[in-house]
Amino acid sequence: VVVFTSDHGEYGGSHGMRGKGASAYEEAIRVPLYVRDPRGLMTAATELPRYQLTSSADIVGLLLSIAGGSNAWRKESSLAHLSQRHDIAAICADPGAPGRPWVLHATDEDVTEFAGELHASEAPRHVVALRTAEGKLGLYSNWRQESIELEPGGRETELYDYSSATGRAELVNEAGSGALQEQLESILADAIPNELRAPLPGYLDNAQQEGMSNYVHVEESETEKSYDSHLHPAVPIEPTPD
Repeated sequence: VVVFTSDHGEYGGSHGMRGKGASAYEEAIRVPLYVRDPRGLMTAATELPRYQLTSSADIVGLLLSIAGGSNAWRKESSLAHLSQRHDIAAICADPGAPGRPWVLHATDEDVTEFAGELHASEAPRHVVALRTAEGKLGLYSNWRQESIELEPGGRETELYDYSSATGRAELVNEAGSGALQEQLESILADAIPNELRAPLPGYLDNAQQEGMSNYVHVEESETEKSYDSHLHPAVPIEPTPD
């Protein structure tokens, strides 16, 4: 069984950006997912594309279902922290199976990628976005030093209403007030503690602490390099005359 996906997309000039980080536009966070089972056991109606919302957080569950041939793994105590992930295997088997009502995206940038100016490199680095079929809410904040608690000030917000063409293209930011923003904020308030920050089992504590320590160390190093590169930009070397 072959599963093909990716961890990110590419702006490729969209929104005047290149690379992959620092925001939550579709070009960077919407990725392909192909599942090919030559046996025909896990997949059906393969000629029909699936449009349901799913998340990269569900991929491990898909792999476990493929490896075990069923969803029996969801009853194993050691995998309880994964048992509520959405069932992508069911969508592979049935194009009419439901998808997620929402997906959550989060990224924490060491520096704002490819920032050409100092003010751009200082943009908020902690990005959380919630996407539904109706639209997307993106929140941009900073963490307090050496923690994952948010700074109270400096937050920026994006809201895209997919009922319009410009909203679907994520070109018109309608953040402010309104029923859609209230709806997405309500979902996000539940999604952050129950998915993004859901507790891991105790046997992963050391790995989590080590990962956080490594992240903080790299962030400090990259921040110093970013400021140094803006304070002391490289001087282009003039070609010598023949």
